[in-house]
Amino acid sequence: MSQNQAHAPTRAVLLLHAVSGEPDHCDLLLERPPSSPAHAADPDDHRLISFRLEGPVPDLTALDQSATRTPDHRAHYLTHQGPISGARGRVRRILTARIHDLQESATTVRATLEINAAHIRFEADHLESNRWRLQTRPA
Repeated sequence: MSQNQAHAPTRAVLLLHAVSGEPDHCDLLLERPPSSPAHAADPDDHRLISFRLEGPVPDLTALDQSATRTPDHRAHYLTHQGPISGARGRVRRILTARIHDLQESATTVRATLEINAAHIRFEADHLESNRWRLQTRPA
């Protein structure tokens, strides 16, 4: 499992994604450290681990649901709100958190999320294909 503990805390965002003709869903994006110091401010660096969550906006402090792992997203989506190019809908940020102790392997993602001064343990485990089980609990 790769560990990114030597880096400064990164960010996580929960976006409400509305696409015309489809039910709204949320995207949970977890930032890895930049691929190099030169990319630290690069909004096109694809360093966001991305999960699509169906259903109502989840409570990230008490999460237990399956999600779809989607391709890594650009760092641009940490701050972007509004229309997405290519008629892919609109996003609105619901929540921002700080990430501490991010660990990632091919089948797991582990981190501590700091949400409004509370520390939440985040765990994502691969189930099959692109389906994952996401769970949180107090750290």
